[in-house]
Amino acid sequence: YVFRYGGEEFMVLLTQTDISGAEIAAETIRKLCEAKEYSFNDHTLKITVSVGIASIKCLTKKSEDLSAFADKALYKAKADGRNCVKIYQN
Repeated sequence: YVFRYGGEEFMVLLTQTDISGAEIAAETIRKLCEAKEYSFNDHTLKITVSVGIASIKCLTKKSEDLSAFADKALYKAKADGRNCVKIYQN
């Protein structure tokens, strides 16, 4: 499932995927976005993607906190220079 979560944020729920599979999926998405060029008039633009991952199976707290933990991992990815994938570690 894919949802728009905020202005520039999206959430992907991989209900049948473990943390390793989620990391592979996230890295695939990140690389595809990084490789794509967007052209408009005389300008060419490339984008990068920062990804935060959290797994309900790795949480010791309530499952309701899952999005908050993914958000913490996302901010870690941004703080570490962007254009990377980070997994929430509790």
